[in-house]
Amino acid sequence: MLLAQFLRLSAHLQLLPLLESGEETLIGGQAVMEGVMMRAPHSYCVAVRKANGEMVTEQQPVHRMSEKYPIFKLPILRGLGTLGQAMMLA
Repeated sequence: MLLAQFLRLSAHLQLLPLLESGEETLIGGQAVMEGVMMRAPHSYCVAVRKANGEMVTEQQPVHRMSEKYPIFKLPILRGLGTLGQAMMLA
C-alpha cells in the first residue's frame, strides 16, 4: 500500500505543472480543399495553398453559440450547436 501511495504522489508531482497552467488550450482542426482549418474556442483560421504555391491564411473571431443562444448551454444541445457552427465555417 505504501508503494502505491508513493507512485500516486510521484505521478501527481509530474503532472503538477500541467495542472497549474490555468485554462487548457482547446484547438481542433479539419482538412479543407488544399489546406486546413484550425478552430479554437473564440477564433478560427483557414490556411490554403493557391495554384501557384502561395500560402494564404484567413483568421476570424467566433462567438460561442451559448453566448448568443442560452439554450445551447445544456450539455447535449451544446454539442449540437458547436457541430452546426463548425459546419457553417467549413
